[in-house]
Amino acid sequence: MNGEKGEEKGHSKGLSTNKLVVAGFACLMSYAVLFALNAARSQIGGFPEFFPIFTVPSILESPMFLVMPFFAFFAVFFLLDWANEEFKTGFALSPFFAIVFFAVSLAAYYIALYWYMANFASLQNIPMSLEMVDFWGKLNNSAFMLFVWGGLFGWIARYSVEKINL
Repeated sequence: MNGEKGEEKGHSKGLSTNKLVVAGFACLMSYAVLFALNAARSQIGGFPEFFPIFTVPSILESPMFLVMPFFAFFAVFFLLDWANEEFKTGFALSPFFAIVFFAVSLAAYYIALYWYMANFASLQNIPMSLEMVDFWGKLNNSAFMLFVWGGLFGWIARYSVEKINL
């Protein structure tokens, strides 16, 4: 039992209190950015088709929309330690990781949405078509995009905290 506690302490000694305070501040700032994107979206309207990845759904519509960015931020922020220790590559703190995270997240959402719509069409006995999927429309109004942005902000915060010597 003492060995487990020692391992936990050894695992968390890389994050000082100062780094955690900076992470908390970064989380609040990322939440402010998401609110700003939401306000800009409601003010401008008529975005091109590719723009939904840069917008967020109305954060005040659902409690899930309020919680999702916080969960993703801290999940990615703390899981990067585990990923670096488990795989011993250092890949999780490279800028390439953020690009891969973003691309894999969008691909995973598309696959899940496609399978959901295919099952729906099968149960309704209607032919499946790509128009039924409406990837950008569904992504634009889902909490998943908040998860992706929260995760990216969590990675940015962790990358910044590691580069700053506090």
